[in-house]
Amino acid sequence: MAQRATVACGPFSVSWDLICDVAESVLKSGKIGLYLVEPHAPGVNSARIIRTLKSAHQTRQNPHWTLIELLMSTRKYEATDSRDKVFALQGVVTDTNSFCNTASYGSTIEEVYLAVAVHNLQDRKDLVCLSNAGLSTHPRNLNLPSWVPDWSHDNNRKVILASTDKFRASGETVSSLSISSDHKVLTIRGFVIDAVAQLYNSSFTHERIGMDPTSKEAQVRPVLEGKVVVEGFIKLSEVAHRFPPNQTREEALVITLFLY
Repeated sequence: MAQRATVACGPFSVSWDLICDVAESVLKSGKIGLYLVEPHAPGVNSARIIRTLKSAHQTRQNPHWTLIELLMSTRKYEATDSRDKVFALQGVVTDTNSFCNTASYGSTIEEVYLAVAVHNLQDRKDLVCLSNAGLSTHPRNLNLPSWVPDWSHDNNRKVILASTDKFRASGETVSSLSISSDHKVLTIRGFVIDAVAQLYNSSFTHERIGMDPTSKEAQVRPVLEGKVVVEGFIKLSEVAHRFPPNQTREEALVITLFLY
């Protein structure tokens, strides 16, 4: 990666660092001036990813940048050979132990993706890849077990859980799992803590992004969306105070805290 880069377009030029600064600002605010911008637009994410990778390699601030994390960050990008979605990242992974050495260009696409999943689950005891598996709605589906992510497409940006430190209920507990000899069945030991009672949809839409921020409709829209948000929170609060049959609030709390 270049130490310094300048982007030129005709007679105009701008430093790459300034483009990255703007991308970071858009990610945080969703705006450029008064205009709303899709925070996860391809160009915005590309600038963020390139800056983060460069920083990780220069300062080693993130020595644990794993292959799975990079696959999730670059999932929306395409490759002529879908195996390169994995192999192209070998040179930028900072945690070299996360890279799977059993796959090669002699392997099929399915074999490469399966090898990555098996390595991370069985050898590293890392369950993060499961957050990107099993929910594919893409018409181009490979012949893979449901627990193996298909990295050949972006899965419409759908994941089960985000891969962050906020979702670490098990702490440093090592997962207990096994994979069948034919690599078709994954068995994991775990606990059923609760079930999702209700989902809430974000009110941030592409329709609003295309609005003129000075128009009357754009000025009224936040008020209407705020009303929808409040109503959604009220519905969620009603669900939060429902408890299993024959259990008081205190009994449900004790069961949740101490019996699992």
